[in-house]
Amino acid sequence: MELAGALQVIGHADFLAEVISRQLRPLLEEGIRIRMQSGDHETICRSLMEGECDLGISAAAPANPRLRGELLFTDEVIAVAAPAVADRLAAAKDFASALEAEPILAYSLTLPLISDWLALNGIELKNAMPAMVGQDLRTLRTLLIDGFGWTTLPGYLCRPCIERGELREIPAPVGHTSRDYHLIWTPSALRQPRIAHARQALLWRLREGRRTEPLRPH
Repeated sequence: MELAGALQVIGHADFLAEVISRQLRPLLEEGIRIRMQSGDHETICRSLMEGECDLGISAAAPANPRLRGELLFTDEVIAVAAPAVADRLAAAKDFASALEAEPILAYSLTLPLISDWLALNGIELKNAMPAMVGQDLRTLRTLLIDGFGWTTLPGYLCRPCIERGELREIPAPVGHTSRDYHLIWTPSALRQPRIAHARQALLWRLREGRRTEPLRPH
């Protein structure tokens, strides 16, 4: 099977950097040249349908019938802040009011990760306008470590920081939510052995090889 050549991969920048890049060495050693670019869900799907990219990774499943997708990775979503901020929130008599008083950092104005966490934990914020919006979640993490605000992050972005003491989990009254990531492609792309092989390798390494254990109990 001829695998040499370039593989165009598109996805969310932070997920490509923190998760996907760790799975690429076997493909690179097989002679596949990998070209990665970032984009939001709409850009990912458009790039695949227009043939600009071969494989996409998105936090949303594809809705267009021209695309196929499969669950690749699931991770916990954890509310976090710098230790001083998290301690201040944990000590507050009115937890919801204390959350509302701290700046919110978010992926988008619709607060997709934060809203799900708030809903699960039965918390309603009257004013949830984010102080900052950034589609690369690493930008939010940097501000958090610097002691500004709070947010919810997938575990792959915050667990190492929690272990190092740079961030602290904000106690969740009920528990964590979770976030799915999907591998997306067009059926015609799999006619290329290189793309079909890379798709299968990523699915095995992430879905079967790394995340077969259940989410941690809370």
